[in-house]
Amino acid sequence: MKESTSLRPRAAGFSIDRGDTGVLLIHGYSGSPTELRELGDYLAARGYSVAAPLLSGHGAGPDALFEVGWQRWLADALIELAWLRRRCRRVVVLGFSMGALLASVLVARVPVAGVILAAPALRLRGQPLIDYADVAARIQPWYYPLRHANFGDPAVRAAVLGFAPEIDLDDPAVVAQVRQAARVPIGSIYEMVRLQRRARRDLPHIHAPALVMQGRADLTVNPASAKQVHRLLGSQDKQLIWFEHSGHQLPREAEKEQVWQATATWIAAR
Repeated sequence: MKESTSLRPRAAGFSIDRGDTGVLLIHGYSGSPTELRELGDYLAARGYSVAAPLLSGHGAGPDALFEVGWQRWLADALIELAWLRRRCRRVVVLGFSMGALLASVLVARVPVAGVILAAPALRLRGQPLIDYADVAARIQPWYYPLRHANFGDPAVRAAVLGFAPEIDLDDPAVVAQVRQAARVPIGSIYEMVRLQRRARRDLPHIHAPALVMQGRADLTVNPASAKQVHRLLGSQDKQLIWFEHSGHQLPREAEKEQVWQATATWIAAR
């Protein structure tokens, strides 16, 4: 009997001890540190120490996200930040998607050398519906993000294969399974809504140098939110970089090497 398709991430947190400048990497909602592994290796090869925690409720089956609040995700990030601060003279925090929201809340409270917000999920596509996730959860407990996905899209394929690299996305039966297997609890999505609200309040209190990076073709985050994040930041030294041919998975898509280089160049300049 053929095994059913699993979308459980094959990843855990990672750390690489190199130089005296550290970079904390925070992954996105329902993702894993795999999203940032190539970027972490790129930075480590250039002498930076890196640490990427696996956030609570992630890296296991979707049931693990039930009743996990955003404060636990923030606590996970703070533990890795403390590890880096013990080893490094200066630390930069980089957050991707929801991780960018966590980075904003963290940096508003803890002094760091800089913060990088990649595809910050301050406002998602379909945000008006997401804002009512707490109500929707009482009616329908699960959300199926890939139910209507285009599996011919390289970004979609890269995201799925990051979770389960062994599956055959050219097999229609496998794709049908993936559409059903990829699910997240709607109540957990509301934790991201709460985090969005917290980050929006905290952005004006960030004064560390800040870089915002955003793909023009992002179908998950409304690209306009990058402009809002840049405007709300209290930092005097702040920059917004657009990637014209990238979607949501900035660190892993067609312009990924430009994203890695922009990250390293920005850190080196500060």
